[in-house]
Parts: sequence; structure tokens; C-alpha cells
Amino acid sequence: MKTMDSKENKLWLPLPPDTSDEEAKRKFAARFGVAPKEIIRQRSGLLVGPVPREKVAMADDHGPGEANR
Repeated sequence: MKTMDSKENKLWLPLPPDTSDEEAKRKFAARFGVAPKEIIRQRSGLLVGPVPREKVAMADDHGPGEANR
């Protein structure tokens, strides 16, 4: 997980830049049980989220590289 805005302390699901918006929404919903509010596309990849506060512990249960599965 990546923190995009440390002031608000929001966590985002990072995905590869070639991920479609539909696939990003599907992966986020499958992992967290809710649809993402926003998808931010950057050169280095997508940030999908933010992860709902009640699901943050769930986000931390995955090791490096597991966010894309």
C-alpha cells in the first residue's frame, strides 16, 4: 500500500500503469469489498482508493508485491 497524502493519512492500492480502469476497480473491490472512490493515473502506475479506514488492517496483511494479485 502507498500513502498518497500523509496529511490525510490515506492508503491507496498501487497497480501497474498498464492496468485498465475497469480491472483496477475489479481488483480493488475484490480485495476490500467496496468500489474505489478514485483512480489516479500516473506514469509509474495507478493509485486506486482510498482504502476505507475499516479495511486498513486488511491492506497491511499482504506482503510486498501482493497488491497486484
